[in-house]
Amino acid sequence: MKSVRHSLIGLALFTVVAIIAGMFIVNAIRQPLHEATQTYRVEFSDVTGLRPGNDVRMLGTRVGKVTGIDLQQSDGGEQTFATVTVGKEDINMVRHLLKDHGIKHGIA
Repeated sequence: MKSVRHSLIGLALFTVVAIIAGMFIVNAIRQPLHEATQTYRVEFSDVTGLRPGNDVRMLGTRVGKVTGIDLQQSDGGEQTFATVTVGKEDINMVRHLLKDHGIKHGIA
């Protein structure tokens, strides 16, 4: 009888821990940026797979969000822009990240 009780207690503890961990994960995914932000309009050479709502991440940590994507025709061909909102304390790191990933230029 004790082994059944111990098993049920263990299962209950595991369930509670799993639910709490799941709540933390969901909260981290949905949580908006709480700090002051800066919005950039960035010209990309390729936006394949980029969608509004995607996170902007630096070393696995969310530092901003993609808020829009815009394709424009010009004399030189097609231009692709993404609007990203970045936490002000992370702006310098994100500038380097954008520079290293095929970005032509950013407009604040």
